[in-house]
Amino acid sequence: MELLTNEVIAKFRKQGNCENKKAGEVKVIAKFFNPCGAGTWYATEYNEQDRLFFGYVNLIGKEFA
Repeated sequence: MELLTNEVIAKFRKQGNCENKKAGEVKVIAKFFNPCGAGTWYATEYNEQDRLFFGYVNLIGKEFA
């Protein structure tokens, strides 16, 4: 299963860097989760060169994120 398709990468490119944007201007582009346990990742940025995501991660519970 391909999780990071060309379509998803294009959406990350369109949104660009979110560092100087207000929270209401930033969209979650992709949601990744562990189907066998804890862990949900909400990605708002993707660095193609380093293959790193930036966003919100919930590993235990939302109160610990």
